[in-house]
Amino acid sequence: MRNCVIDKSFTVKISDHAMYCDRYESDYYISDTKARLPIRWMSWESLLLNDGCQRYLPRPAACPREIYDLMGECWKRNATDRPRFAEIHLFLQRKNLGYMPAPTQV
Repeated sequence: MRNCVIDKSFTVKISDHAMYCDRYESDYYISDTKARLPIRWMSWESLLLNDGCQRYLPRPAACPREIYDLMGECWKRNATDRPRFAEIHLFLQRKNLGYMPAPTQV
């Protein structure tokens, strides 16, 4: 909800203040036309559909194949074909088994 402003009459206005903040610089994709796209907050339809055809974003080098495959499942066109939150949560819990974060320095 960081892009919504509500005035005194409870009218919701959509904005993109973060586009002008350095804090969110890494959350934007700069296209070949130099347009800044807020991909972190965009719907899958706006990212993956082009001329009515579904396109997948390429897997980043640092992204494990299993995570990218899960992302692909979440991008299914029909919502009923996408994994439920509980399934995603269970998958991530299983991926995290045995993980021990580095101790923090106090």
